[in-house]
Amino acid sequence: MADYLHETHFRMKGLIGYDLLKKNVERLKSGEVNYLIGQRPAMQGYGGIKALSSYVVFKRPVEPKRYMPIDILIKDNIDFYFEFE
Repeated sequence: MADYLHETHFRMKGLIGYDLLKKNVERLKSGEVNYLIGQRPAMQGYGGIKALSSYVVFKRPVEPKRYMPIDILIKDNIDFYFEFE
């Protein structure tokens, strides 16, 4: 969507991007995207492997739902986010 808007020189007041891909971060910094949602995929993968090994190896029950944090990033804080990741 951001590519299409960029090519047609069309702007939206509130465009939200999904995932911290390089192109999405560039669009955020340029102001073409207003917000990016980061999911922390490494943390999600770690939680999945931990739950699987706990169930298979230790026969512990697994919680059916596990809520994970998401990060809402703007161009003012995107550089600090990568610093602490």
